[in-house]
Amino acid sequence: MKRIFFPAFLERYDRKLLLNNPGSWSSRLHRVAWIVLIAALVLISYFLLQPNDPRTNSTVYLPTLLLSVIAVVGFVFWMIYLLRFNVFKRFGPTSPWSFTAMFLQIFASIGLLVSLVFIPSWIEFSRADRAYESDEIVKDVNRMNFLIGGLMYDSLQLDWQADTVIFNEQWILSNRTDTSTEELSIEGTYYATAAGIKNRSLISDSTRKINDTTFLFSDAPDYRFIQPSGAEEHSAVRSYTARELYFEVQHAHKNPNAAAWDAEYKTLKTKYADPQYGYTHAYSTIDSELTFLDLLDVSSVSSGIDNITSRKYSWYGDKVWIFFRIWFYLSLCLSLLVFVFRHTTPRTFFIGLLAAFILNVLTFAFLNFGSFSGSSGISVLIAYIVIFAVISWRIFADKNRSIIRGIALNLFQVCVFFLPLLIAFNYFEGREIYMEFEDAVLEAKEREFEKMVYVSCEIGGFVLLMVLLPTYFYKVYRRWYALPEA
Repeated sequence: MKRIFFPAFLERYDRKLLLNNPGSWSSRLHRVAWIVLIAALVLISYFLLQPNDPRTNSTVYLPTLLLSVIAVVGFVFWMIYLLRFNVFKRFGPTSPWSFTAMFLQIFASIGLLVSLVFIPSWIEFSRADRAYESDEIVKDVNRMNFLIGGLMYDSLQLDWQADTVIFNEQWILSNRTDTSTEELSIEGTYYATAAGIKNRSLISDSTRKINDTTFLFSDAPDYRFIQPSGAEEHSAVRSYTARELYFEVQHAHKNPNAAAWDAEYKTLKTKYADPQYGYTHAYSTIDSELTFLDLLDVSSVSSGIDNITSRKYSWYGDKVWIFFRIWFYLSLCLSLLVFVFRHTTPRTFFIGLLAAFILNVLTFAFLNFGSFSGSSGISVLIAYIVIFAVISWRIFADKNRSIIRGIALNLFQVCVFFLPLLIAFNYFEGREIYMEFEDAVLEAKEREFEKMVYVSCEIGGFVLLMVLLPTYFYKVYRRWYALPEA
């Protein structure tokens, strides 16, 4: 029977797969891939044709919610077809590798369905990324801050903020309550250690040594009315400091060109100002209360740049891994549940879910009332996984099918991926108790080390699951399911 939307080549492949590899055919991965491909092309075309100004607030939330509902509906339909035919439960020809391949096919099918949810966010990111360059944003922000300072020079603060700091190492050491404290203020007088003086000189715009123990630190008035909102982190163009912008404005004011500045600022404002700002951030005031920032619509420009950068950098750097982990863990957890359900009885599966829920509630209630630390809870979870493994191993010695052992087997398979992560969490939780960082560099190295270990544990957990599927889970599931019921 010819099915709508499926081309002839896919129908031929479907029939060939049914005749030669019914296990792979039952996963319906080839049909899911085709449907997701068509749906993705339609959705990408639709969102690309939709007008969506990068300067406005993100509109990704409602489409993402709707696509989540569609993905859930697709998942339900796929499950209906998946459960109609099961080679394993019919004691058909299987092997350790086909057992593992079935899990990977289930994971791929669910992963494809889940990936549809991320299309609106990716389209929004790509449009903003193409519309504005990072160097362009930083350069234009620098220019707009200069123009604001030049146009509204008479309203600017011109005096520098100055602080007198007295070097007194022994007084700080004897009066501080925190070992990281390098500066204290008593009745308006600042005292600092040698390190405090050094840090002050690094962040201050001007440093003057009055005598051997007294220093005058000054900071320029800040004319950075518009911020690049993170664009400077991805740009080769450096954002102006308050000191640089101050002297730039002061120098230009000697030969002002208000007409040209005003025209240039209006052009840049049109380029970046949020066109919906007046509707979403309405404020009531009278003309006499308007500041020069209000008169120049600086808030709408800042809002537009914030919106641009939030879209543009939503898939940059570590944020890509956030999206990937959401996709991976959601797909993996659903795949494990579906795979377990496919290789056990419905009664054992659902009683196992109920047992896991009750066990978690009782365990964490006990830990909470006992005021145990976070590492204690993680240790209990690790112990549970080990217990599940031991109980499931006993299946090889059973004469009848035991629901208790079946539940333990299911929970062990679902949890085994997380075992390396839990061990790492437990290690670093205990390590935090004994480690105090007074050096920011050492602390940064420790965080980088933690990140590397967690990533290694995620990879190791998946490798462990892939190793156990053909070597252990295949044999123990076949043994358990083949046993007569008690």
